[in-house]
Amino acid sequence: MRHGQFSGLRPADLDETDRTLVRILQADGRTPVAELARTVGLSHAATRQRLNRLIQERIVAVGTMTHPGTHGLHRSAIVGIRCDSRTRSVAENVSKLDEAYYVVTGMGAYDLIVEVMARDDAHLIDLVASIRSITGVLSTDVTMIAETTKWVYAPDFTG
Repeated sequence: MRHGQFSGLRPADLDETDRTLVRILQADGRTPVAELARTVGLSHAATRQRLNRLIQERIVAVGTMTHPGTHGLHRSAIVGIRCDSRTRSVAENVSKLDEAYYVVTGMGAYDLIVEVMARDDAHLIDLVASIRSITGVLSTDVTMIAETTKWVYAPDFTG
């Protein structure tokens, strides 16, 4: 996904009803349409139309989040990667790793910043070795995540 997943999107034209729907769904994405309709004072059909428009215009996306630990992934780390001139190629190759959940191009100390999740320390060591073996990788810095204080998938942009 070149230039970021958010490029090419225009600023959303949301009224207060749309913003309310988005806030409710960010808190609980499984809120029934009937409850949403009651909250915003619209009919079920009108609320469904608004939701469909929000999805079609890529203002919201519907998905499921799972906790990594429930899938046996108990170690997470941030990997800062310095690359030669092949940053995009390295990013594409790192993105192919199942354990890489977040891959972005940086503009600071690292060319790429990657969040990875692994089963245990041995798996993490092997994963970092795999990253280091990718053509174009010059060096890596690994920061183990000891404790997560805040993990927000959907920050409130409706304000």
